[in-house]
Amino acid sequence: MEYLRNKWQSASMLAKSMFCLLIVLGIGMITLMSVLAIDTDHDGFDDSEDSNIVSRAYIDWGNPNYTTGDNYSNASPEWLEAAFKIDGDWITNDAIATNAWHVPATQAEDVGILCLDVDRTILTNNVVMEVDLFDHTNASLYIHLTDTNDNYVVSNLYGNILEGSNESTKIYLDVPLETNATATTILMQRDSGEATVYDWLVYVDKDGDGLDADQELQLGTSDNDTDSDNDGYSDYDEVFIYGTNPANANSRPPTFVDKDATGANNGTSWANAYTNLDSAISSEPDGITFWVVAGTYTPGISFNLKGSNIFYGGFAGTETLLSERNPVVNVTILDGAGTKRVLTKSTAGTVILDGFTVQNGTNSANGAGLNCTVGSIDIRNCVFTNNISGGHGGAIYHQSAGAINTFSNCTFTGNSAGTSGGYVGGAIYFITLTTNQFTLCSFIGNRAPNNVGGAICENANGGLLRLTSCAFSNNVSGSSGGAIRSM
Repeated sequence: MEYLRNKWQSASMLAKSMFCLLIVLGIGMITLMSVLAIDTDHDGFDDSEDSNIVSRAYIDWGNPNYTTGDNYSNASPEWLEAAFKIDGDWITNDAIATNAWHVPATQAEDVGILCLDVDRTILTNNVVMEVDLFDHTNASLYIHLTDTNDNYVVSNLYGNILEGSNESTKIYLDVPLETNATATTILMQRDSGEATVYDWLVYVDKDGDGLDADQELQLGTSDNDTDSDNDGYSDYDEVFIYGTNPANANSRPPTFVDKDATGANNGTSWANAYTNLDSAISSEPDGITFWVVAGTYTPGISFNLKGSNIFYGGFAGTETLLSERNPVVNVTILDGAGTKRVLTKSTAGTVILDGFTVQNGTNSANGAGLNCTVGSIDIRNCVFTNNISGGHGGAIYHQSAGAINTFSNCTFTGNSAGTSGGYVGGAIYFITLTTNQFTLCSFIGNRAPNNVGGAICENANGGLLRLTSCAFSNNVSGSSGGAIRSM
């Protein structure tokens, strides 16, 4: 979901704040807060990144937090009017789930119903219904549609939805509301045998790609096309597997980089990975995602990051999913070798750098680790260490007005700015009006020995510097702001 985080980093948040403290240093503003990530509608988007946190109706049958008598009530789409049971109990006979609707096999036939009432003036499309249940043997469950008078509009839509596998399973049903305009209730009825239903997830997904209509709207994709940008990869896979932009054909599944690969050297697979990171970046267009195998990579001059490229380190070279990488075990190093600046960025857009160690950068001017003069940067799970600049910003120098820069789970250690003269920002220097957000970052032993801001210097009148659960230790300045100086 990397593209999504970048696009919606300023989305509204309903996550609960654990603590919030506001500090003003000079004219810059520093906000410290901690939040809990939740996904109310179970669509795979954290609420903090979701334009509509109730795009789907999630009914966790029997959950005592949301159940009163026979009725279930929780945050839900505006088209959901009611969810309730008729007969059966709010219990479970299965250790896999903590909540369920249950009817024992000893009950008479046709006893036990779950109902979902919907407002058809709002919900005009067909819906997908994901049902988590226990697939009992010698049992039967049926789905019907009824109207406001409880008359059947369609009975027995799918036949018995149970197959008798005697295990927990998920069933996907396409519920035809469009062709049944008078249907106002989706009804699940037990016919015979034992019934155990854990939860329902109900949503609109016209193209059946797994993204609901609100997610498609948020992403700028079409709910009538499984591959909105016609790049050969489904919108769902681009979001949840590859972390690419499903609305941009140039933001396609990853280009592979492995310094020890022996194949075609074209980046199309691990076997045919580029062996040189400089060549990979220069050969591929803006918007491409790179997966980089563990090892040490040294630039020719400096790795020149294009405007909206995405870089992931931490791979062993066998992964097929982004979630399979392990940056802690598979350390991927970008090394200036004590003679070169490691990274530069001079084109518009937001670059994502995730899972790298940036080390031993050296430059007589500004930013030995990374020098960014245009656009924004999103740095995650990275270590910047032993980068030494002759000017400002030992690890990072940023000069691009209006940028929104984010840093999460990063460590800055042993970086230094200005071996002589009045240079600032031992680890990082922001010189223009920007928004800079840090979460779970550590600054240890960084130095600005001849001026201010041992770790961070923000020289941006009215800029925003927000720190969430960050730590500073043994940072040194020759003047004020051993840890932070905001001017």
